[in-house]
Amino acid sequence: GVNAITLTGNENSTGTWTYVSGPAGYTLTNTGPNSSVASNLVTGVYVFKYSLPAVGSCDATEDEIQITIDAPPSAAVAGPDLERCLPTADNTTTFTMAATVPTVGTGKWELVERSAGAALPTMVDVNSATTNVTMGPGVYLYRWRVESTGACAGDQGNADVVRITVFRQPSAAVPGPNQLNSCSNKVKMAATAPTVGIGTWSNKAGNPTVAVFDAINSPTSNVPNLVYGTYT
Repeated sequence: GVNAITLTGNENSTGTWTYVSGPAGYTLTNTGPNSSVASNLVTGVYVFKYSLPAVGSCDATEDEIQITIDAPPSAAVAGPDLERCLPTADNTTTFTMAATVPTVGTGKWELVERSAGAALPTMVDVNSATTNVTMGPGVYLYRWRVESTGACAGDQGNADVVRITVFRQPSAAVPGPNQLNSCSNKVKMAATAPTVGIGTWSNKAGNPTVAVFDAINSPTSNVPNLVYGTYT
């Protein structure tokens, strides 16, 4: 942030800048007939005075200026990414956000992105670091943005993003009935197609040979080139 400011008095004048009030530790350096630089400034409110001496019959004059140094906002920490498998009987689940509460400034949650088709989540309090948010299956990106006030507002803010993933419980695996193919070296599988998730065929240890599936993710894949024996 800014820790030095140039103080400039009346144009073409010769005067003196002095400190009136504010945090200690500042430095006031004269840089010209009507100017000084106030440096080593910290967060707080300063008052400086510009004085012009009497000239002829004209009285001396003076005026004060107030300078406010705002604190930059705290770093934004949105917390760890979250994920959960949604039970089959449920349509939504609720997460508790875990952002760090800022020591300077205020935080606010913003929904940045969600999966296509995912319903809009419901958040209890967008200004709470640990608010609850309820959502259905999908992937969601939330931004925790921390902003301060005054000169440190707006673009001076900090932000962090958390990713929330809600998985749908996969369908139960139903591989189909046992098959007896005594006169053929190939079979056609008869599994139930899952309504949620993707099924994958695999070999169990102990088969006569390693079965090769024509379409390993198809519930009705063909399995050719089998030999005599029992496959599982």
